[in-house]
Amino acid sequence: MNYDKLPYPPFNKKTIERLNEFSEFKNFRHKEKENLIYYLILVYDRNSDLFLIHSDNLYLRKKEAAIKVGFKLDKEKHFEADIEAVLVGENEHFNLCVFRYVRMSGVPDLPVLIKYIEMLDHEMAAPLPDKPKERADVRNNIDVLLKKVEELEIKIFTGRESEAARESLYRLIERIRVPRPENIADDIENKTLDLPKVHGEN
Repeated sequence: MNYDKLPYPPFNKKTIERLNEFSEFKNFRHKEKENLIYYLILVYDRNSDLFLIHSDNLYLRKKEAAIKVGFKLDKEKHFEADIEAVLVGENEHFNLCVFRYVRMSGVPDLPVLIKYIEMLDHEMAAPLPDKPKERADVRNNIDVLLKKVEELEIKIFTGRESEAARESLYRLIERIRVPRPENIADDIENKTLDLPKVHGEN
């Protein structure tokens, strides 16, 4: 594949220089940093050949990308321990690089997840109504939002990422989001985001 067509071509030192302009990449330190960044691009860039071939199989995409950038398997078909830790999501600094790259690539699932979490925060922080019917509506709203958050988590992580990666995601969300319930209400009213139907809406 001609990777020159990708916004950040792998196997190109200029790509490392450009990505290092972002704090997540600049602060990521590893003896195999360059190859891990190339690996990241092959796995998560939706125009990479591996993504196009294995769009529905994150595990296979990761394995083939790791081999493609030069990581070796031992006799038990395992990568080196420090490499494997990064690949399975146990390196928080690398996880932040992944989330930064995904956001820059325009993948819609992450900002949608952030919006659902903001809505859920708003529901959880609101005083519980006195009327039983209104309390039931609030509980239903929370259930709906929790379900959507769970669905998006599974979609983003393909159901196989480690808990460490999920924790990194939420730490990142706390850094980049600014909850504004009034803005959320405007988004819903203006129908600028495809949100689930909750009780109390007409």
